[in-house]
Amino acid sequence: MGSDIKKFVNPKFLNSIDVVLMRALFARHFKNEGIPVTFEGDVAEVRKRMTDYFATPITDWSEGLIADLHRVAELGTGEGMQLMLNEALRRSVILYSEPADEEADPAPVRHEPKHVALLAYLHHHQIFEAAADFQALRAPTAMAEFRGPQRDVGADLTEEASAAFKAAIVKLFAQDLQGDYCRLGPYEEDGEINLVVSHGAPVTTTPIVAGDREQIITLRAVKYAALRYSSNEGLLRIGGVPRAQQAEVAGIFAEHILGAPVS
Repeated sequence: MGSDIKKFVNPKFLNSIDVVLMRALFARHFKNEGIPVTFEGDVAEVRKRMTDYFATPITDWSEGLIADLHRVAELGTGEGMQLMLNEALRRSVILYSEPADEEADPAPVRHEPKHVALLAYLHHHQIFEAAADFQALRAPTAMAEFRGPQRDVGADLTEEASAAFKAAIVKLFAQDLQGDYCRLGPYEEDGEINLVVSHGAPVTTTPIVAGDREQIITLRAVKYAALRYSSNEGLLRIGGVPRAQQAEVAGIFAEHILGAPVS
């Protein structure tokens, strides 16, 4: 994990990224008087200060900053950018209000996937989260199947039902030391209900080199579980959930979203 983020925050990135975006990213985790990088003054000097900060051992970085960079890196790809652009179009949101000057710069760096991902993460977070959900839905994974005793049972995704489902899922995942973070992303497609459950992963430790010695950093990443429900078939498919928890997740979905048992 540490090496992945170091590769993401590379000299090319630091020498091209909008320093205003980076200032906003740092401000999420530090009070104004405590930001370790001074963003005032000449842009070239600001970039040098950012480079100096990210050249320090990763154990000296803000843990929240590391988590944010990890999430941006996940969508900072060509596929991730297209998902964000699709979601922005669906919501009638213009990510960049000023068109690029094609005569001056036919390939503006701000249109590069990493930069688009950081912009969306900071200023269009709902678009970013929806794109992350769709990326999770597209991820190839074997899905367990649970079929209910009845067909044509509608899904109840009202605020009350969703809140009850979320509370039960958090309780289940917390038993496996996965924290209490949880976000639901419901989508309907081709008559199916797709529900992406973003939740915390178990804490992992990563050895990194700090100077002439090895140190350990800890991180809780975000994981995604995908649930697909077809009322016509009475069929629930679950992916991204450990086998030992699949039946319990199906039962929670049946109880709170369907109001009917799924076997």
